Amino acid sequence: MKKIILVALLSVFSISCQSKTEDLTNKAEDFLVQNLKDPSSYERISIVKTDTLTDYDMKKYIVDMYESGALEPVAPIEVSADFTKEVEKYKKEKKEAKEALDKATKTPKFIEVVFKYRAKNSLGALDISTTKVKLDVVKNSWSIEE
Repeated sequence: MKKIILVALLSVFSISCQSKTEDLTNKAEDFLVQNLKDPSSYERISIVKTDTLTDYDMKKYIVDMYESGALEPVAPIEVSADFTKEVEKYKKEKKEAKEALDKATKTPKFIEVVFKYRAKNSLGALDISTTKVKLDVVKNSWSIEE
């Protein structure tokens, strides 16, 4: 019974993450269409999510940096009181990073989608174009790359 409940909870969680990503993809497409010369001529050919960064991914990267020793303070020739404070600060930040990772979610913080579509250009001719739309969920800012 516990396994069935666990599987059900995991599937609901994965569906909710997918729907959030799909919502962001739809918002990115809406943003793209609004910025076309003739939005009514838009015809989608394909959509490819090239990158999605979650809160968990960001926190995992920081923990990995601590684990690899990349953020570890380097001891000077003579160990001073300042260095001892720096080591204590490092240990505290490492512990906080691990705790933050435990609380992190898979909620998208950044998504990048590539759209291939047909739409009218400035001269009224149908063109096939590829455009990358980026959404920074934290800053709520959009950007388009042709």
